Amino acid sequence: MAYILSSVWRFFLISLVILFLLVSLCLLALQTKRGKQFFKCQIEKVAKKQGLAVKINSLEGNVPFQWKIDSLEVSFSKTNHVHIKKLDLSLSLWSLLQNKFIVNSCKISSATWQIPSEEKNLPFDIENLEFPQLNFQIKSLQVKKLRIENPSQHFAEEYKIRAWAKYRKKNDSYLVDLKVEEDKSGSLLELHFGEKGPQNHFQLVSELHLRSLQILKPFYPLSWDSHFSLHVDISGQKETWNDLVQKVQNGKHPRPIHGKIELDVHSLTLPDHPLFAKPFKITTQISVWPDRSVEIPVFHLQSSLLDTKVEANLSNLLSPQKITSTFKIPDLSLWDGPLPFALSGKLEGNLSYQDQKLSGFISSENLELEKQLFLKTELSIEAAKETDAWKGVFTLSSKNPQIPITASSSFTFGSPFPIHFENLQISSKINSLQGDLQIDSMQSVQGSLACNFPELSELAGVFYLPENLEGGLRMQIQADQAEIHSHLVAHEIFFDSISSDSLDCELFLRYPFSSPELKASIQMQDCIYKNIELETFSTQVQYKQDTLDYISSGSGMWKEPCSFALEGNLKKSLQTYEGKIEKLQGTLLQNSFSFAKPWTFSFGADTFSTKDFLCNVGSGYLALDATMTREETAFMVEAKHMPIDYFSLFTPHLRAKGFFSLNSSFLASEKDCSGHAQLLLEKANLYQQKQTPISEAKGSLHVSLENRKMQVLSHIIASPNQFFDLSLTIPMICSYSPFKLEMDKDSPLAGKLEITGNVEEIFDFINLGSQRIAGEIGANLLLFGSPSQPKLQGDILVQKGSYENYLGGSYVKDAYVRARAQNTKVEVLSARATDESDGTITAGGEIFLEPSRKFPYSFTADLRKLSAVKFDHFQGNFSGDLSIKGNLDEASLSGNLFLPNADITIPDRLPYDVPDMPVTYVNMPTSSQVPSIHNSFPFHMQLHLRSDKKLFVIGRGLHSEWEGELDVSTENEELRFNGSLDLLRGTFNFAGKTFSLSKGEILFSDKNGQSAFIDLQGNLNLPDLTVIAVLRGSLLSPQLTFQSIPPLPTSSILAKVLFNKDVSEITPLQAIQLAQTIITLSGTGGMDVLETIRKSLGLDRFNIISAEKNEKNPDEIFVEIGKYIVKGVMITLTQGATSSKVTVEVELKNGFILQGETDQNQEGRFSLKWNYNY
Repeated sequence: MAYILSSVWRFFLISLVILFLLVSLCLLALQTKRGKQFFKCQIEKVAKKQGLAVKINSLEGNVPFQWKIDSLEVSFSKTNHVHIKKLDLSLSLWSLLQNKFIVNSCKISSATWQIPSEEKNLPFDIENLEFPQLNFQIKSLQVKKLRIENPSQHFAEEYKIRAWAKYRKKNDSYLVDLKVEEDKSGSLLELHFGEKGPQNHFQLVSELHLRSLQILKPFYPLSWDSHFSLHVDISGQKETWNDLVQKVQNGKHPRPIHGKIELDVHSLTLPDHPLFAKPFKITTQISVWPDRSVEIPVFHLQSSLLDTKVEANLSNLLSPQKITSTFKIPDLSLWDGPLPFALSGKLEGNLSYQDQKLSGFISSENLELEKQLFLKTELSIEAAKETDAWKGVFTLSSKNPQIPITASSSFTFGSPFPIHFENLQISSKINSLQGDLQIDSMQSVQGSLACNFPELSELAGVFYLPENLEGGLRMQIQADQAEIHSHLVAHEIFFDSISSDSLDCELFLRYPFSSPELKASIQMQDCIYKNIELETFSTQVQYKQDTLDYISSGSGMWKEPCSFALEGNLKKSLQTYEGKIEKLQGTLLQNSFSFAKPWTFSFGADTFSTKDFLCNVGSGYLALDATMTREETAFMVEAKHMPIDYFSLFTPHLRAKGFFSLNSSFLASEKDCSGHAQLLLEKANLYQQKQTPISEAKGSLHVSLENRKMQVLSHIIASPNQFFDLSLTIPMICSYSPFKLEMDKDSPLAGKLEITGNVEEIFDFINLGSQRIAGEIGANLLLFGSPSQPKLQGDILVQKGSYENYLGGSYVKDAYVRARAQNTKVEVLSARATDESDGTITAGGEIFLEPSRKFPYSFTADLRKLSAVKFDHFQGNFSGDLSIKGNLDEASLSGNLFLPNADITIPDRLPYDVPDMPVTYVNMPTSSQVPSIHNSFPFHMQLHLRSDKKLFVIGRGLHSEWEGELDVSTENEELRFNGSLDLLRGTFNFAGKTFSLSKGEILFSDKNGQSAFIDLQGNLNLPDLTVIAVLRGSLLSPQLTFQSIPPLPTSSILAKVLFNKDVSEITPLQAIQLAQTIITLSGTGGMDVLETIRKSLGLDRFNIISAEKNEKNPDEIFVEIGKYIVKGVMITLTQGATSSKVTVEVELKNGFILQGETDQNQEGRFSLKWNYNY
């Protein structure tokens, strides 16, 4: 037995040694060149069976434990190659002999993959990229440098790859880890995928972090990009993976599967849809039950655009069984991009669906739509599915401060109509719309709508409607499948510059969604547009088969009676529109006009042409031919004996009468740009608001264009001593498509101007508003240089000139101005003028011809007692120096002025104070921001004014003389005053009593909201007391108060002042006057009783006065009434208890008043007086 065991052991050891020797011999054989060549061929053979063409340059290393390949070429297809420079791997020898690849580890130092492109400049299509069905396993992979090239996309980038996988056969589980890094910017993609959990239970956990989708750029050029993280967690039970997949696919898996998915998009770039390029996050949970039904207990989307939560149950066919959702839109202004209107505010709501019933509610607060504020808006929907259609109702309410809106309707969505609104009602406080409407796939419409808008002003400014919309309208709309008929009647319509007393519009439309046919009729009465007034206007339009026929007529006033009748058509072809006006005739400014023959024209995107335009106007005619294409632009205009009256239609302050003739032609192409125009002014009379002409002229104008230069020659003569001659050569730039003609700013120009005439006739063409300029002008100028740097040479002389400003009261005459132009500067050598008295002004300055600096100028002036300002509350003379500087964009005025004499007038009546009344808005208007008015020409002022004496402040009984200094400036386009005036002497008259002024001061402040302040004090000595009057407050509305020594109530003081009596001794009529005086002095703005009686009797004067100067009866009371019989002549009757008096006052020029009166006690004698108001 022992021998047997010893033999077995000996055999085992011998076999083991032999096996070791055989293995060693095999390993030694594998290290030989022949052995490595064998495995090289084996690898290429196995790869070829799997569809790969592998070419190995050299195989080294300790085969089979460690393989080193210096150069490896792998071809997936004829054009799809990967070149690996150096490869270290550990390969399973046994699997290789079984024609399989099982790689334990693989390290690639450098590889290049060139993406194929069949045709140059064609985008790469990933579907055309061919990969064979490979059967190999790699447990560990590391690529230090992978260069991917795509010549068609001009793309080349280098990456690093690290990956490993682990598989446990026992429980059929595995782990995968993959990381791709860009050579320059770091990690692009990280993927962690694996399974964990006990046997027969799986939990798949996946983590994906992608920094940029540009990792796909070599395969497909994406226009959008994203940086996101994805987490997936799915769990359930299984036997094997194959069994799990097959049973789930066949719907036989008896166990549920639960999962959780989280997607966090950190950034998103969408060039075509920038609105949605916002970060967002999605969190969801999902369960798949054995019957393949799906439950989603949580779905939460969070972003700045939308925040929504959803719960849902889906059937095994993924049809919804139950859905509940809540959502919020925190900022609607973010949705402005894709919407055709401005929107802001926030929105929230909820939706629910179960048992084929749907309900929803949406609400919004402070919703702003196209600048319309809706304080609260609510929309509710209730619907249920019946057979093949949804039926339900919706209600809408919106509270707008101007127009609250409510809407409701029942609806049906589905067959027989896609959508049907029944009993649709939309109403505001005044206006309403109601009816039924059925829409069938936008192919037919049925139903009727009735609109009743009695007050369109309620809709003014809402959405796109004009702010000043007024009037009312009614409209009926009837639709029957392919036909729509509407009738609109409006009255007293007004918006912008258009108004009409009545409007009647009837419209009939057929086949609106396929081949529309239209008939329309419009009738208007008493319509006005700016200065055009049409008593009647009518239009009839018919559209069919791309042809529009129209007939229009009207009559009314456009400065003078006018009328017109128009008939024509417009037809659309593939690329152009072709028009034809069969008839045009009428009268305008007493001239008849009509087409001699039908006029045809056509236009398109880049073309325009017209021919046969011949219009007879009065005794003349106008002819036109024009062609405009991409290749050339050409036109010809001819006019004979055409009235120039029509030019006065656009100048309200000026009328023109006369005739002109014109002959012109022009051609512009790629090779040539030339033309000419010759205008003959046969006769021209200009009128302002009078029948006699202010000017009569004749002349000619000739313009020629050739070789990029325009020659202008003009000669206009109004009389032998008034003429205008101009010759000018202007460099031009001409383009023919699109046509454009403009000056060449850098090329030389040349010209000559000679003018002799009246300045006022030049300014008759310019609306100077409240100003007038007159005088004789003569100029002889030469122009040279270029448009960007013009130069002048010559003299300018103005004589017998005058300037008057009706608003400020300024007037100067005998103006003499002499100026000389020398290259880029025009210098005023001498300028002087006088006012109506002995005031004078002399000035000088210069203007620089520099367009880049907006033509800067600088002037200085010396004033000597010049009456520069004269208006209601101020007039005076000025002496001193002024300086004005500026350009076309702004100007500044500075100087020091002395006032030799000036008058400041206080208004005779105090303004009534308007009491503050509480206001309760029924429909509060929308608070809209009023745009600030930008001054197009800023004017800066800095003046110092000084007066030593003869500065008089008069008015409301005050006559005083002052002295002081003021600074006048402008800030934020407002005039500011700063300084003070001190009283020299003066008196204050109140109720026939004269107060001697003892002190006084007027303060001016340049602070915001502060006006001039006056503080005066005067004394009146009576036999038994001294009265002190104080006038204090704003200079335009000061308050008068009274004090006394010894102290007395105001009523007692005023009784002494007014009637020389104690308050207990006055009569009832005197008490009324005393009470009215106290109310007026209190500043409460109470009703003037005597003023009310005067107005009710239709008198011009009504007073109650006392006879203080009557020694016989000093207590007698008189009633005084007066009436203007003609302008400037008043008769006054003064009646007392014992006497009466008649007075006649005649107002003469320059402030003089002549007064004649007769007294009952004078026995037929009369007295004659005069006074002077200054």
